[in-house]
Amino acid sequence: MPSINLAQQQDKEDIRLSHQYRLQLPSSPTQSNFRVLALLFYEELESRHASTLPPWVPQTTSDGRTYIVGTNDEPGYIGGAICAERAAMVQFRFLKRGCFRINKLVIATDAHEPISPGLLCREFLAGKDCIPWDVDVISTGDSHDHDNAVCRVDDGEHEIKTLKTTLKELYPFPSPYTRLHAPESVSLGEIYSKNILRMNEKEKMLFDLSVSEARSNLSHDIHPIMFGAAVLFEDGTIATSHQLSALEYGCTLDAVSQLASRIKKNGSRPGLIVQTDQYGIAHAPFAPARSFLTEYGFGDCMVLLTKTCLENVEDIDQWELKQVRAADLAPYTPAWTSCTDR
Repeated sequence: MPSINLAQQQDKEDIRLSHQYRLQLPSSPTQSNFRVLALLFYEELESRHASTLPPWVPQTTSDGRTYIVGTNDEPGYIGGAICAERAAMVQFRFLKRGCFRINKLVIATDAHEPISPGLLCREFLAGKDCIPWDVDVISTGDSHDHDNAVCRVDDGEHEIKTLKTTLKELYPFPSPYTRLHAPESVSLGEIYSKNILRMNEKEKMLFDLSVSEARSNLSHDIHPIMFGAAVLFEDGTIATSHQLSALEYGCTLDAVSQLASRIKKNGSRPGLIVQTDQYGIAHAPFAPARSFLTEYGFGDCMVLLTKTCLENVEDIDQWELKQVRAADLAPYTPAWTSCTDR
């Protein structure tokens, strides 16, 4: 289990470095006025593949380790914001896939307490096979001299608090498709569709409705996978929805988020949510829906999902259909996200 602890010496140096970058930023994002800085440390696995990163991108520590820097930014509409972790990660597109590995992520923010990556960041990082599931993710608080812009990592009296976790802990129950290419997802779905699943009556009812929503709204011209969702409220009423795919993928509206207004306005609380694709694979809600359910007080709602083996997701014999609480899909979120007054 992660814990707030004193960083080891190398971690301390990396934490100090991350805060130095943060403090050197000439401005803050225009909407939140909240700075986030991410360092992604990496190693190239095959020396014969020379780095194709632009020369101004990779940085090197005093002991020879390489890293990429990213920071957050925001337009006028907050939904278009990009986080520091993703801003850093996309720069690795200049490196050949399979020839490098991320071995540490360090995050510095303006908050006094350590804040772990947001759900969109977690989901994005989870989709990258260059990041081991057990990679160290170190989130750090802000403890510095604002007058002199000096970061105090360890001066004998001050110690920055850190939260050390892993990607596996931060983003539990990822979609079976998380690290697959689109054709691979289709192949896996077609194989799994031949399985006979055991479910109780409520699960089967919502499952069938979700699959029907997905199958009746396929949009192969945009992406071959479609998702449907269904929610059963405690008063016995049901609502269904499906994903609205967008030409620019980031503008896609996921199936569970499409139910948000119904869930928020319904006089009865949601009891069970099921999201499936057209092949009948049950998926946990994606990042926006995980955020909605946990931040708006629906963390006790149950979710039907498929638990897989992260190291060998295509071994469907190890798959397990199970229910989990929505709150368990978003661990280690900041305390203020558990509000119930929205």
